[in-house]
Amino acid sequence: MMELILIVILFKKLKAISDKKNQSKWFPWLLPLLWFAGEFITPFIVVFVYAILGNPIANTLLLYGYALVGAALGAVIAFRIVHSLPTKSLTCPKCGWEFTKFSRLGVECKVCNTQLKVVDGKVSLLNNA
Repeated sequence: MMELILIVILFKKLKAISDKKNQSKWFPWLLPLLWFAGEFITPFIVVFVYAILGNPIANTLLLYGYALVGAALGAVIAFRIVHSLPTKSLTCPKCGWEFTKFSRLGVECKVCNTQLKVVDGKVSLLNNA
């Protein structure tokens, strides 16, 4: 249960980073994908390596520890991917002015003085002035 709570908290942080960079809303989904992939694949790799070394793993708790290390590694990879994304610029539909920073209330175009609203990475006009 603690693991799921941690995934939700980290997902929200990753979503905030992705939104700040004006990137796709799908990038935060890398976190649970890579988390569970790392948690699932790592024990198989560890058992394989231990089998090659000739030492069978008798402790299941140790194997679960390795699984959590793989999950944490997946989370680190997800954060590194999203942090490395460039900030996408948005454009005014009326005049083509490019901007990257905006507030929840909207932004005013510096060229044509039109009030713009940004929802889910899409720009729309607030007024027809």
